[in-house]
Amino acid sequence: MNVLVLGESPRATELIEALSASATYRVHHSSQSAAAEGDYGAVILADPSEVLVTEALNLLETGLPLVIVPGPNLGPAMVQRIGLVAEATGTPLVTWLPAVKDTRRIESDQTWGEMTHVQIDRRSGHDHEELLFDDLAILRQLAGRFTQVTAILTQEPGQPATSATITLTRQDHLTADWTLRSSQTDRSRRIVISGTSGDTQQVDNESDSPSHSLDVIEQLTGHVSFEELIDIVETFDAIRESARRRRTIELHFESTSERTVFKSQMSAVGCLLLMLTLLGLIVLLVLGAVLAPGATRSGRAAKVDFLINDAEFENRKVEPLPNGRKHLQAIQRRMSHVDAPLVIEASGDPDLDSARVALIRKWLIENGQAGQVDRVVVEPTLPSWKPIVLQIARVAWLAPLVLFLLLQLLILATRSARTR
Repeated sequence: MNVLVLGESPRATELIEALSASATYRVHHSSQSAAAEGDYGAVILADPSEVLVTEALNLLETGLPLVIVPGPNLGPAMVQRIGLVAEATGTPLVTWLPAVKDTRRIESDQTWGEMTHVQIDRRSGHDHEELLFDDLAILRQLAGRFTQVTAILTQEPGQPATSATITLTRQDHLTADWTLRSSQTDRSRRIVISGTSGDTQQVDNESDSPSHSLDVIEQLTGHVSFEELIDIVETFDAIRESARRRRTIELHFESTSERTVFKSQMSAVGCLLLMLTLLGLIVLLVLGAVLAPGATRSGRAAKVDFLINDAEFENRKVEPLPNGRKHLQAIQRRMSHVDAPLVIEASGDPDLDSARVALIRKWLIENGQAGQVDRVVVEPTLPSWKPIVLQIARVAWLAPLVLFLLLQLLILATRSARTR
């Protein structure tokens, strides 16, 4: 069987050497995005970089089983992408993580009763993230899923930690502690499990000879399930975040699926729309203050029908047309009840505008409205483009939010129908 190896990683050396030593397998290496063409039976992702993950996903879509060699550089986003493609295609996913084989030896001698606490003490000069990732996988196997992490690291910028104390808490308040002390001579790991029936302890030396198994290729059986791998990667990422922010981080696990990704995306879009709606409201208020018709006398007059348009006068003349006279009569009857100016639309000719004002004031005096003559003014009307701009702004402000809410209602409706 031909096996394609994507990338290089010290964590994959043991597996690749075992495959190379076997007469059953032929190992082909490809460290670039364009994998060598061939009839492969499986793909090993040794280095989960962005380019190689993309290549692994392309091969996964063709139905090739994917063996993942996880490590500290495997991020939650990459795992989620791989899981979505594998779920859609039904292709097997296998994990190579031999560190968890130690838990089989511990669990076979289960003398502690009901577990109450787990402690892993490390003394080593190796990179703390490499050690932590393997031990976190062991803790996941022994104690299950954790929901809270608190990490304290002592390290120089860009350097491995010289000491570390990490506390993980399960939902039922069972705790697990992981400690590291830097040492170049004493390289050991001590696992202590406390329970209702006593304690059990195991001490390992890093110089112990490694063991290997080809079951991941022969039987497509990984050391941990893909769901467990997701938990390990997300917990490891939370530990990094806890150490960076110097605070406890809560973990909320959710199965990888297109539905969960869609929910996350919709939540992010919803938050973004709420922020944009608030910002749009501020912009709309500013535009309203500048462009609103009510901000001018002609705008206030137009609202109560106290605006005499230039079209209601004879062309370039002082006398109003018949419809203009009817309009003036209607205004004259309401002037004592409505507090608004009587505005004559400016014609562009100051002499003509003054003559029209004088005519209407005279007409008001003749009709017993002498006290209202000062309310007759001339003013240009609001440009027609300003109300259009305001209308477009209102639609642009609310339309995305309304569309988003309608989509949410559609999701609820379809989910209810599916439930029925």
